Amino acid sequence: MTCNPCDAGTVCRRSGAKGQEKRLLSVHGKKLVKAVVVTVAWAFVLLGAAGSVDAQPLQQIPVSGGVIEGIAVRGNQRIEPATVASYLTVRIGDPFDPAALDESLKRLFATGLFADVSFDRSGNTLIINVTENPIINRIIFEGNK
Repeated sequence: MTCNPCDAGTVCRRSGAKGQEKRLLSVHGKKLVKAVVVTVAWAFVLLGAAGSVDAQPLQQIPVSGGVIEGIAVRGNQRIEPATVASYLTVRIGDPFDPAALDESLKRLFATGLFADVSFDRSGNTLIINVTENPIINRIIFEGNK
């Protein structure tokens, strides 16, 4: 019996020396087996990585309770603190509400002005830590006219 390489995954039997039988997979079958093995290996890797990480929130919102008595902005270089505060949904006198702070965080990110934004709390002061996105200072064309 001969192997037909077009029949993917078929097992061929061919008599070898001294009556021993060898099992040969077609070329397509070997590729299929390799793909299955790689897929199963990646599944174990991903499941192992997912199981070892504890679920943690990306951004810790300051603990609720109390009233916001002040708002401080840190890390800003070009953008005025009043501009940062204008995007907030919370104001001085509002309670520390995690839902409102989360909405403020989303609005600050949505501006596209910041690479990173985080909130901290010092007493009853809301501290907004920002990292501004870099600006394009200069464009230089080199090479052919």
